[in-house]
Amino acid sequence: MSMSPMRAGWFAVFFYDDYFVSVVIVPVVVVYGVVHDGVGDQPAT
Repeated sequence: MSMSPMRAGWFAVFFYDDYFVSVVIVPVVVVYGVVHDGVGDQPAT
């Protein structure tokens, strides 16, 4: 039974890391893509 809490903790950390990645990396990639497309489509001023 002593491995149960450690396993649950590792599971929580794994999900927290996945949540962190999905909340930080995905918006950064989306914003970068939007900015890159905007810069490529709009003429330089």
